[in-house]
Amino acid sequence: MFALQSDCSTQKFTTEMNEVATILNNATESSLLLLDEIGRGTGTRREAK
Repeated sequence: MFALQSDCSTQKFTTEMNEVATILNNATESSLLLLDEIGRGTGTRREAK
């Protein structure tokens, strides 16, 4: 199973696209991929301020 992990040291969009590429490259004919809110412009974690 793959999950998106936001990396604060790189741009969020680039990080998301790299992670999506990893997910797609590891998919098989029997894989079911559910991708939601790709390129949404926010991190995967909320930080308290």
